[in-house]
Amino acid sequence: ALGTPKTRNTSGNYEVVKYLTNNDASVEVKFLRYSDEDANMVKYSSITLTNCVITESTVTDTKTEYPEYLKAYVAPDALRDSPLSGNICLDGDLYSFPMPLSVLLDNGWSISSGVDAIGAYNQDYVNVTRNGVELELRVANYSYFQTIPENCAVNSLSVYNKDGGIIELPGGVDLTITPEDAALLTDSGWDVYEGEYYNSYTMSGDDLDIKLNMDNKKSLAEYIRLSYFGSELSYGD
Repeated sequence: ALGTPKTRNTSGNYEVVKYLTNNDASVEVKFLRYSDEDANMVKYSSITLTNCVITESTVTDTKTEYPEYLKAYVAPDALRDSPLSGNICLDGDLYSFPMPLSVLLDNGWSISSGVDAIGAYNQDYVNVTRNGVELELRVANYSYFQTIPENCAVNSLSVYNKDGGIIELPGGVDLTITPEDAALLTDSGWDVYEGEYYNSYTMSGDDLDIKLNMDNKKSLAEYIRLSYFGSELSYGD
């Protein structure tokens, strides 16, 4: 539909293709190659439009059907032993992180702020609330089509003490932890960064990071954050 590319440049795992249309308008498409061994495995990284007039015929459709990969999600029956299992207890409910946003909504959480749609292989932020508690989430769309946040997966979850959040990780780590007990986490595989105002305890695994931030001035936990950095997501493997 865009015709022959005007320019094509490759840098590392990225390829940038630029098309020119009428009246100095241009469309620049950036692809990310996920494997040097299979150069055909590419996905859109970004699309930049210059001087392009957006009409009804060029607006991306937002599909609302629930993605198949999310249907395979199963909640855990226990926290297990390692925080890197991704299992968490959130306000009394068990989840396996990263989890579909829809399972939070099914458990009584509601979206309080955020975007209406998320593009294919893109991500954005939404907040959810339940019983006066607010959570800060980043949700990712691992589908090849644009969809609504409810059909995305939570790939970053931040629970703040000040917002009344209740979260527990395997090993009994939660927001009631004392500075003395937090200091013992290094014996269980956590790394620590000690600062003047904050101490940060982190644990990292395959595509998963967990962070506990301690406020040294107040001598209490500030937040717990889980982040998933995988480019794809599947359940039941």
